[in-house]
Amino acid sequence: MDAITDLTFQQQAVLWGQAYEVLIKRGVLACLIEQGLVVRDRPGLRRWSDTKLLEVSRRLSREMDIIDPAGRDVVNAAVNHLSLTAYGLGYTAMRAYLKQIKSYFKRPADLKVRALWCPLTLPGESTAYSGPSWAVILNDRGR
Repeated sequence: MDAITDLTFQQQAVLWGQAYEVLIKRGVLACLIEQGLVVRDRPGLRRWSDTKLLEVSRRLSREMDIIDPAGRDVVNAAVNHLSLTAYGLGYTAMRAYLKQIKSYFKRPADLKVRALWCPLTLPGESTAYSGPSWAVILNDRGR
């Protein structure tokens, strides 16, 4: 029996969901950086900068115990496809959120990220924290 079939559907879904979440967060962070709300070299984002897309594929293959090169190729192709859709989703959602929220501020140009909680949790990693997986706290100096 293949190792991947030894995992339950739920276990596989958790691993793929963790990968998808990482890829969505990348899009969110890219939007915040492009909008000038977060600096690229922010210390809390160092792990994000250092972790490449291939690491997500490697983690999935390892956690699903895929040792066959053809199976790893399938995972790599799937992660590449997910990266395009998930990144786009995260970027677009954050852009739409920022557009909406800026209308509530007196001076939208003064909008700043005051705090950012966006941990990088790769497939198979866990965290004791069970709250939201990311949060952005915005405010402007005029309020």
